[in-house]
Amino acid sequence: MTRSLRRTQLLLAATVIGSALVVGGPTATPVKAYPGSHVNLTGHGWGHGRGMGQFGAQGYATMHGWSYTQILNHYYGNTTMGSVGNETLTVRVTRKDNQGVIVLNANEFGAPAAVYIARIGANDFRVQTGDGCGGPWTTVATGAGPINLTPKPGALLGLCDPAAVVSYKGTFQVKDHDGSKLINFVSTEDYVKGVVPRESPASFHMEALKAQAVAARSYARAFDRDAPYAQQCDTIRCQVYGGASGEAATTNTAVEATAGQVRRFSNGSIASTEFSSSTGGWTAGDKFPAVQDLGDSVSSNPNHTWTASVPVANIETAYPAIGTLLAVDITSRNGLGDWGGRVKQLVLRGTNGSVTLTGDTFRSRFALKSDWFIVTNGESGGVDGYWVVAPDGGLFAFGNAGYFGSMGGHPLNQPIVGMAAKKDNSGYWMVARDGGIFAFGSAGFFGSMGGQRLNQPIVGMAPTPSGNGYWLVASDGGIFAFGDARFFGSMGGSRLNQPVVGMASSGMGNGYWMVASDGGIFAFGDARFFGSTGSIRLNSPVVGMTPERNGNGYWLVAGDGGIFAFNVPFHGSLPGIRAPGPAVDIRATSTNGGYLIVTGSGRVYPFGDAPYFGSVSDIPGYRGGVEGIEVKRTS
Repeated sequence: MTRSLRRTQLLLAATVIGSALVVGGPTATPVKAYPGSHVNLTGHGWGHGRGMGQFGAQGYATMHGWSYTQILNHYYGNTTMGSVGNETLTVRVTRKDNQGVIVLNANEFGAPAAVYIARIGANDFRVQTGDGCGGPWTTVATGAGPINLTPKPGALLGLCDPAAVVSYKGTFQVKDHDGSKLINFVSTEDYVKGVVPRESPASFHMEALKAQAVAARSYARAFDRDAPYAQQCDTIRCQVYGGASGEAATTNTAVEATAGQVRRFSNGSIASTEFSSSTGGWTAGDKFPAVQDLGDSVSSNPNHTWTASVPVANIETAYPAIGTLLAVDITSRNGLGDWGGRVKQLVLRGTNGSVTLTGDTFRSRFALKSDWFIVTNGESGGVDGYWVVAPDGGLFAFGNAGYFGSMGGHPLNQPIVGMAAKKDNSGYWMVARDGGIFAFGSAGFFGSMGGQRLNQPIVGMAPTPSGNGYWLVASDGGIFAFGDARFFGSMGGSRLNQPVVGMASSGMGNGYWMVASDGGIFAFGDARFFGSTGSIRLNSPVVGMTPERNGNGYWLVAGDGGIFAFNVPFHGSLPGIRAPGPAVDIRATSTNGGYLIVTGSGRVYPFGDAPYFGSVSDIPGYRGGVEGIEVKRTS
C-alpha cells in the first residue's frame, strides 16, 4: 500500500541541552530580526498539568468506561484510597478582603434582615443593621473583632455582592489581619460541594465528577497554608469555591457518593492532589508519576491543542536587555509527548543579548495556557518539509515535501535501508539492503547492485550534487558509484573494528565520508576528517551522520539519540530531553543551525532551527518502523 501524509506546518526552534561531544563547533548567530510582528505558538493543555486532568477524567469516563477509582489510580499513581472525617475548614472569601461586608440572615444583633460590618481602625469595627443589601443603615455597635455571624434557624447566610446575593453554609467571621478579612467556617463535605461544580462542569460524566470530588477533598485537607487565619481561599490559588450558591445536583450526588474519601501516600499523609483543566496528553509529573493522558483528547476539550500569538513588541518591552528579538529558542523539554514535551527552558535571543527563562515563566508572563508549546513561525533552517521512509518502502511526506511514489505494498527482495533526495527536491531514491535502487519523481535510475552478489549488505546511499548519480555503501565499507558519482576510495577489503552504518557526500560532491557503528570516520576525496568517536567508549552505537552544508564538519547520532558534533555546533540530543529511542537517522538544516532526528518508531525530533511538520508515529493505526529521514531544502 502506498503511503503519503501531509500535515499542517508546525515549526519548532528547539535547542535541547544534553550530553554530547563537541569539537571546534562555532555557534550560529541569526542576522535578521524576528520573522514577523508576533511569535506564533501552538500548544497542548491548559494549566500546570500536575496530577489529574479534568478533561482527561471526562475522556476516560466517557471513551474508556473507567470508574472514578481507576481515574484516580491513573493520575495519582503513588497513592491509595483513604478516608477523613467531616471536620470544619476555614475559607477566606477573598473578594471581601479589606471591604465592608453585608450579610443577610444573621442571627446576631437583634436578628435584623441585614448586618453591615466595616473596619474603622486597627481591630476596630462598626456594626450597622438595615432592611436589606441596600440599607438604610443604623449603627448598633462598635468595638474590637473578631465578629462572628451564625445563620438563623433553617436559613443560610447570604453575602451581598453588587450583582447578587451568594449563599453560604456554615458561619462567618470578620476579623482584622492587616485589614479586614471574611472567613467562612464550613464542614469539609459542604466545602467540597461548593468546589466541584466550580472546578469541573456539572454536566461531566458522574465518574469524572466523583474523581473530582475525591481530588478536591484530598487537596483541601492536605492544603493548610493559605494564610495564618484561614486554611483555604476561594480562588484558583487554592480551589475555586462558590459557597452553597455554586452547588449543583449532579456534583452534590458525586460528593455524597464519595463522602470522606481522600488519597493518601504510603506514609499515611493526605496527598495534595493537584489537578488542572487539561494536561494536553501527558501529565507533568512532580509528586505523582508522569503518565500519558489518553482521555485528554476527548472531543469536548477545547484546549487539547491551542494556538496563541505573542506580540514581539511585548517580549522586547518585558525583556529590554535583549534589544531587538531575533529568535525564541527552546533549550530544554521534559521529554514527554509531542515536540519533546513541556518547555523546561527557553532563550530569548536578541541583538543586544539573551535572556534564559523557564517555560512556566514564559507561560505566565505572556498568559499562555500551558508551558507545552512550540514556536510555529520562527527560524525554518532553510527547510520546509521532510520525507520519512519505512523498511517496506512506505514513504511519508510532511510539510511541503512532495510525494512522488513509494514501494509500500510492493514485494521487496530485501528491506529498504535508506533514501536520498535530489537537490531540487523534485524526486528521491530508496535503496534496499541488497543494493536495489528505486527512483521516484525526476530522480533518475543510474544502476544498482540488485541481483549481484555482495560481500556485505548495503547500509546507505548519498546523491551527487547534480542529481545525476549516487554512491552506495556496504557495511564492510565497500563503495559502489553510479552515474556521475566518482570513486574516491573505500574500506572494502580492509579490516574494520566495527561495521560501517552510513555515509554522506562532501559539499561539492568530490568526496565522501563513511561512519562506523563505533563512530569511526573514514574520509575520501575532498571530505576532511574533523574527528571521530572511534576510540571512545559509547553508551550506544552510532547509527548515522549528517554533514555541515559546505562539508566543514559533521554530526554523528547514536542509537540512544546522543549527538557527537565535530567542527559544528551542538543543538541538543534525545537524552537531553529524556526522549525514548532508538534513533535511526539524522539530517541537518540548510543553515547548520539545527537538525532532525527520527526514531525507529517514526517520531521526529527537531533541534535548533529545525522545523517540525509531524511524525509517522502520529498516524492512527500505523505500527511499522522507519529507517531514515531526508529534508526538503528551500535554500
